[in-house]
Amino acid sequence: MAELKDISAEALRQTMEWVKQAKDFAVEQAPLLAREVVRYGIVANGAAVIAGVLLLIFGVLAWRTTGKNWEKWAPKEKWDDPTPKQVFGLTFTVVGICSGIPMIMACGFPLLKAIYAPRVYLLDKLTALLK
Repeated sequence: MAELKDISAEALRQTMEWVKQAKDFAVEQAPLLAREVVRYGIVANGAAVIAGVLLLIFGVLAWRTTGKNWEKWAPKEKWDDPTPKQVFGLTFTVVGICSGIPMIMACGFPLLKAIYAPRVYLLDKLTALLK
């Protein structure tokens, strides 16, 4: 029985030592982890905002080249049979504008939050993890 108590006491002591080491590690690494999460949020959302801006720019440019010259390229008599250039231009206009604006809005707000309010950004990320 004494032997079992010694083994139990040793296991409990070892477990307490591991818990203390884990706590020290977590306290040491928490600020670094928080910084990395905020930096990742800035980079990921920034890249998405840049992609959205590029889509929007290309959509507007496609509209300027296709829509502005639509009458010249396709007189009203030929509207039933558009050329591939016209179809591509109008399709890219719709896709660029309709995906660029929501992308900028969806990623712009978290980007601003990560830059100007990193604690709030971290709290949002933590609540998303806990859901």
